[in-house]
Amino acid sequence: MGESTVITHAMLTILAITITSIFAGIIITASYRAGNTISSVLNLNTEKVSTDVDLVYISKTSTSSGYLYEIYLKNVGTQPLSSLDSMDVFIGNYTEELYYFKYNSTASNGEWNYTIIGGTNGIWDQKETLVIYAYSQYSFGPLIEVRVVLPTGGVVSSVESVG
Repeated sequence: MGESTVITHAMLTILAITITSIFAGIIITASYRAGNTISSVLNLNTEKVSTDVDLVYISKTSTSSGYLYEIYLKNVGTQPLSSLDSMDVFIGNYTEELYYFKYNSTASNGEWNYTIIGGTNGIWDQKETLVIYAYSQYSFGPLIEVRVVLPTGGVVSSVESVG
């Protein structure tokens, strides 16, 4: 074996080690990123699964400017909910188009606000009841559909009879 063959083998060995090191670094980085992504998705899904809300009751009252719909929701899950003003509220006659109501602390027609019964910290804790006050110029009924999209992405949907 000549001197050039030994040098060539040495260079190829160094090149192989370098490529293997680069490849290992890429794999480790990709695995770390994938692990973080999976962890984030699991945390979001755990929060969503821990959220359980029941629609308890809906009432309709005539007002001077239209109608007030009071929607009673109970947090029966293990997850407290905050950012309640980011919820989406939809109401309409069953089998017909639903109307979107946007949040406004001083709600009027087409808007909603809320109260937490027994709440003292502004967070909808487990076992507390949330009352959504939705104001509308339209009279829905006798069967109305209500959909509430929670801050976690979960949806509470129900068809109820109101007078």
